[in-house]
Amino acid sequence: MKLYSIIVIFILMNAFFIISQENLKLNSKENIVKFFGIYLSWFKNIGGNFKVLTGNVISQNWIPQSSNSTNDWEVIKFNNVLFSLIDKTLKES
Repeated sequence: MKLYSIIVIFILMNAFFIISQENLKLNSKENIVKFFGIYLSWFKNIGGNFKVLTGNVISQNWIPQSSNSTNDWEVIKFNNVLFSLIDKTLKES
């Protein structure tokens, strides 16, 4: 229910933003048609942006690069020490 409320609020805020930026008074048919044209164009742009964003996310190489540098081993050693300290602290509690 919260998600629907957030979506409705988002849509209404953008509608009010378009009305105020375009100085539209929705008491005439011309302005209502102009409002819906701008608003639908805005939704179309959002769809296009999500399409581009999704394409960029899909094309990313999400597999970490493996390297055998000493820095990686130092990080692994540090993590092992850190986890053993956390584990020891939890057991003592």
